[in-house]
Amino acid sequence: MKTGRADEALAHFKAAQQTDALYWNIDTTIDGLGSAYVELGRLAEAIAENERLAQLNPHWARAPYHLGQAYERQGEREQAKAAYERFLEIWEDADPEIPEVIEAKGRLTNRSSAASRSPSKSATPFPGSTALT
Repeated sequence: MKTGRADEALAHFKAAQQTDALYWNIDTTIDGLGSAYVELGRLAEAIAENERLAQLNPHWARAPYHLGQAYERQGEREQAKAAYERFLEIWEDADPEIPEVIEAKGRLTNRSSAASRSPSKSATPFPGSTALT
């Protein structure tokens, strides 16, 4: 996608969903399409895909994480907040240094503190966005 071939990448993600993934690489095939839609700003498709994933497996943490991103970018603050809260509930025992955990906690409390704890670009994915509290 970063090389300007987003449509080709999306086609590959869709094709990958039709095959059985190698166990160690399951995140890429399950999560790839929904994540790509968020990254491309195709928010309605991101929401639909991640809602589908959340229905298939309510314990799949990355679906609500990406839903939070998509809802936030659409300005749907309450839905974004609920999605991030669900993500953190699922990953309550996760390593607190995982970038997605830092990001979600930061989105729910104080965005600037999340950015200071993590120099990664995931700490501020949406220009102009603020904490959801």
